[in-house]
Amino acid sequence: MSASITRLNDLTRSGDYAYYIDIAHFMADLPHDSPSPPRWLDGEQATRQRWRSLVTARRHHLHAAR
Repeated sequence: MSASITRLNDLTRSGDYAYYIDIAHFMADLPHDSPSPPRWLDGEQATRQRWRSLVTARRHHLHAAR
């Protein structure tokens, strides 16, 4: 995942789509190395929890389908 986030950093260096980096961190439950430029409507923590819950629910669903 670290390589993917590094690549996203390179692709969003201009500031466009910078929220992709946040979402990748949220999904992987990783801390940020630096302050995040995007401002989330419900706050970063609530958004982090929602994205992390989506990942966890999807993993659970895929595991249960086996």
